[in-house]
Amino acid sequence: MTRHAFDTRDTGEAEEFLRAGYAENSLTITGAQGDFSFAHSTVTAPRFSCNTLVLGVDFASDTVVRPDDPITVVEPLRGRLAHLDSDYPDAYTDTGDVVLAAPDSPIRVLCEGREMTLTQLHWPDVDAYATAMTGLRPGGLTFHSLTPITAGRARHWLRTVGHVRDVLADPWTADSPIVLDQASWSLAAALLSTFPSTATDHATDPEAPSVRGDASAATLREVAGFIDAHADRPIGPTDITGLAGMPVAEIIEGFRRRHDRHPAELLWRARLRGVRRSLLDADPAVTVLAAAAARWGFTRLGRFRVAYVQAFGETPDQTLRR
Repeated sequence: MTRHAFDTRDTGEAEEFLRAGYAENSLTITGAQGDFSFAHSTVTAPRFSCNTLVLGVDFASDTVVRPDDPITVVEPLRGRLAHLDSDYPDAYTDTGDVVLAAPDSPIRVLCEGREMTLTQLHWPDVDAYATAMTGLRPGGLTFHSLTPITAGRARHWLRTVGHVRDVLADPWTADSPIVLDQASWSLAAALLSTFPSTATDHATDPEAPSVRGDASAATLREVAGFIDAHADRPIGPTDITGLAGMPVAEIIEGFRRRHDRHPAELLWRARLRGVRRSLLDADPAVTVLAAAAARWGFTRLGRFRVAYVQAFGETPDQTLRR
């Protein structure tokens, strides 16, 4: 994970920065030129980034998205935005709202604001997540609107982003590949549940084949073995789909019907056992419990302690001091 900050009072430098980091664009300053300022900070993880943009003047931007550009969701913290003249219905966004930056269409953006957050996800990762979770064909993800399905879905997106930002602010959790991977899948899930898309259509199509949970016992054993053997690494829906050759929903239903368990529970327990092994082998003089927990994907130390005691009958601190 990396952190970066950039600021300038030069419009050309700001335009070049936006072009390199977001999309091909041209800026037109609509406020007083002498008031122009531009500041940008970003936290970048392997699959996503969380950014904050602060502007000193209103502007208009004509943007053309490139095929390899990330998916960007914008939240105005102060001011408002208008997304116009694209292949999507016009979108007007005020402080506290969220809007999807047009992912595959030229668009004109009017900014009457001073500060906004921009969360970016890699398009291939989101597409792969949609395929794994809904059975949508690979490469079939497209969005229908720049605005959320409901206000409740928008709030869910904001809560998810807030949680991810909290994770990134913690030096222990932000250093864990497992935690960062979990954060990326959480963002992908929130994105697909917030904005209408072909994934939404596929998941809610009444004529689509129902989830039957027909995964064989051998397939479920293979998945369970994979989870146990790789619990110390990032494991996401695409890994399970690639292993089983079917959507994750089928695997989940198969575990529910045959074992009354969810694969996430198997992973949770495998990682608790992994933490225990790490603590038993660790030097208590130099080991930080929060770092050991985060390495195995546990971001909330209080909840981790409770789960650990329930699983092993002693606190993680007691295990560490053995």
